[in-house]
Amino acid sequence: LEHLKKYPCDIFLFDTFKNDKFGGTGEVFDWRFLKNVKALKKPFIVSGGLSPENAGLLIREFHPFGVDVSSGVEKAPGKKGCQLIKKFIDVVNAVSNETNHPV
Repeated sequence: LEHLKKYPCDIFLFDTFKNDKFGGTGEVFDWRFLKNVKALKKPFIVSGGLSPENAGLLIREFHPFGVDVSSGVEKAPGKKGCQLIKKFIDVVNAVSNETNHPV
């Protein structure tokens, strides 16, 4: 994490990176990296492979400032599903209330 301390930013965004793709890969960001992020003392947003099934675990374990979702709420490639979006939001809200950590 030392290399991140040199960036004069107010918030970090952690996402999966692939050389040959631009966003929406559906691959889960490596959460092991987040274990020491609190030492930065800056809020962070997590993106990369989030879905209604794993967003709650992420929030419970790492308490991000925010979460970003794209392909995790698609019913088909490029087509968002209203029910999946609602489920994602419901999970985020429920865990935020349960942990008293707004996201």
